[in-house]
Amino acid sequence: MSFKKTVVHLVLAALLGITGMAVPVQAEPGDGLSQTVSIPDVVAEVNGVKIGSNYVKFEFDRLMRDIRSPLTVKQQAGIVREIIDHEVVRELVFQEAKAANKRVPPETIREELGAIKTSYPSEQEFQKALKERNITEADLTRAIEIDALAGFLLEDRIKGKIDITGEEIKKYYDENKQKFMRPMSYRVRHIFVAPFPPGYLNQFPEKDRDMIKLQKSRETEEKIRSILAEIRKGANFEEMAKKYSEDSESAPNGGDLGFMYKGVFDPSFDAAVEGLKPGDVSEPFTTPYGHHIAQLIETRPPEETTFDEMKDAIQKQIFTEKAHQEAQKFMDGLRANAKIKVYF
Repeated sequence: MSFKKTVVHLVLAALLGITGMAVPVQAEPGDGLSQTVSIPDVVAEVNGVKIGSNYVKFEFDRLMRDIRSPLTVKQQAGIVREIIDHEVVRELVFQEAKAANKRVPPETIREELGAIKTSYPSEQEFQKALKERNITEADLTRAIEIDALAGFLLEDRIKGKIDITGEEIKKYYDENKQKFMRPMSYRVRHIFVAPFPPGYLNQFPEKDRDMIKLQKSRETEEKIRSILAEIRKGANFEEMAKKYSEDSESAPNGGDLGFMYKGVFDPSFDAAVEGLKPGDVSEPFTTPYGHHIAQLIETRPPEETTFDEMKDAIQKQIFTEKAHQEAQKFMDGLRANAKIKVYF
């Protein structure tokens, strides 16, 4: 995928909600926690075209799956309104694309639909989700088509309209030098042991999975502590990593992860390494992936990146910002010339 096409995709993600949207994860105190928002059958109308609620309900349910705390009706309504707004924009884009005789290659739609299906454990689960939410593959396909059409229209919109000079790039660098500081980095070796392989828990009844997960975690913690005990007695860390680490990429190299910036890995990894001196070995620690011990090899202090190192990235950043501005103007123009009614 070319850089410009990547930028178009990112801009569309912001304007159409393709990659999801921000939702509250903590309910506010007050009433309405046990209630569910009511969504009408027709949520909006764009230039006389009615927008049904099926896809809105599907997206709403998809987002709710990732929220652990109950939400008030007011919070739910805010999420629904955001989804409806995305659907209004989609319909505006679809109508504009039809007027411009734009078409989407079938293979593009097939690839995107396949990507959505992979977020479900199986085809049966995917079809079940569609049925439960009264939505069809045709509805999803149309949404995918509209996203692709939006991309075509946006490419036409920004084509030849964005010019970035060398002076502009240098000015951006000079005014934002604090953004271009490399954080402290460190080079470590680690030994990693996973409680169980991916998908392991799926073979057990759901009611038993938490207990099995806890049991396996305890067993793995005991294993990593026994490995650490051998190292404390004088065993070579690199050889122990080659023998016991389940990180297939680093184990052959004695667990060497190379240099990594603070903040890139899980916070518990940074916390375990912080305070170590070169050659020191950490206590066991846990990340979402499993149990680890680490040995610090070397640290590097924060440092400023040079203009030559950053100029390509800055050019991409400026291009993205300008592309978003052009896209927003385009969408605002479509809204201004349309007749839009929202029924939620």
